[in-house]
Amino acid sequence: MEKRITNSHLRRYKKKMHKFAGGKRNTRRSLRLLLLTMLLAFLATQLVLPPVTHAQAPLNMYWTNTGSNKIQRANLDGTCVQDLVTTGLGDPLFIALDVAGGKMYWADWIANKIQRANLDGTNVQDLVTTGLVDANGIALDVAGGKMYWTDMNGDKIQRANLDDTNVQDLVVDPNMSPSGIALDVAGGKMYWGDVVLNKIQRANLDGTSVEDLISSGLNGPRGIALDMTGARCIGSTVTPTRSDVPT
Repeated sequence: MEKRITNSHLRRYKKKMHKFAGGKRNTRRSLRLLLLTMLLAFLATQLVLPPVTHAQAPLNMYWTNTGSNKIQRANLDGTCVQDLVTTGLGDPLFIALDVAGGKMYWADWIANKIQRANLDGTNVQDLVTTGLVDANGIALDVAGGKMYWTDMNGDKIQRANLDDTNVQDLVVDPNMSPSGIALDVAGGKMYWGDVVLNKIQRANLDGTSVEDLISSGLNGPRGIALDMTGARCIGSTVTPTRSDVPT
C-alpha cells in the first residue's frame, strides 16, 4: 500500500531536522567554549607577574647626645644623621620609643623632666616636671599605657600613664640609687641597676617584692636590657627556653 506524504508528515520531518541542526550548533558552541577555557588556563600558567614589593618602614636608631644637648637619629648603618631636638634640653640621658604611637620619650636629669616628642622631633611636651631629682632611666609599657623611670638621687622608681597622669611611687628607698630600667611586661617584672649599692635588682611592676639578683662584681651598673627569647645558663648548661626565666 503506497504511503502518501501529507502536510503533517512534512511538518514532523522539519521539526526533527530543526532539532538535529540545533543540537549540532549547541555541540559546536560547547566545544568552542571548552577550547577557549583550556587556552586561557594554559596562558595563565605561562603568565609571569612582577614581584609584589611592600614599602619598608624606616629602620632608625635614636640616641641622646648629652655633650651637646641634642636628641638625634640615623639609619641603622650610621648614615643620614639628623638633629631632632636641639633646644629646651638640660641633659637628656635615657630614651625610649613608642614607634606605633609615633613618639619618643626621654628623661632629662638636669632639667628634671620626663619629656616626649614626635619621632621627627616636633611637638616637644613636658610630661613630668615636679618631684624629680635626677631622672635618668626610662622604659615604656605601650600596651599597658605606662611609662616607668628611675630617679637616681631621688632614691625611687616611679611610673605614670603615657599622658603623664597618675604618677605613682613604686620603689622608694633612701639607700638606693637606681639608674636604667627594663621591663618584662609579660612576666610582670621590672629590672634596674643601682650605681651606689652596685646591684642588679628587680621587682614586680607595681614595686612589690624587690629582689637582689646580682650583688657582687659590679661597679656602678647603669644601662640594662632584657633578652626574653635567648638561652639561659644553668650551671654549665645553656637552655634556650623562655619558661626557664625565673618569675
